[in-house]
Amino acid sequence: MSEPLFDVPCFAATVIAHRQHLGLKQYEAAEQMGIHVSTLCRVEQGRLPDVENLAHVLVWLGRTFESFITCTPAHPPETSMQSKVTMLVEQDATLRQPGRDVLLSAIGVLYRHYGTRQGV
Repeated sequence: MSEPLFDVPCFAATVIAHRQHLGLKQYEAAEQMGIHVSTLCRVEQGRLPDVENLAHVLVWLGRTFESFITCTPAHPPETSMQSKVTMLVEQDATLRQPGRDVLLSAIGVLYRHYGTRQGV
């Protein structure tokens, strides 16, 4: 019998999906959680935070630690290409916030105008 493990990839995918569902940028979500934005970036990259920060994220998600013990690691929620591009822009330390906001807005507009719907 295998030991139960905390499913870090599922946790990271859940955090990303919840943040995107709420329409929040990383710094906005981190502020709501009460953690530093760099901690959120690491979580979204699949790194487990310390216990205190983990508790903040779990409360923000409305989930328990145990809920990630049973999550299937082979099937985390799929992240769209737009979400991946957005995450890269949000994590780019070379951009100042006004430039980052302009880029994120442009990405959204371009995907809405030129993107295709899956399955269409």
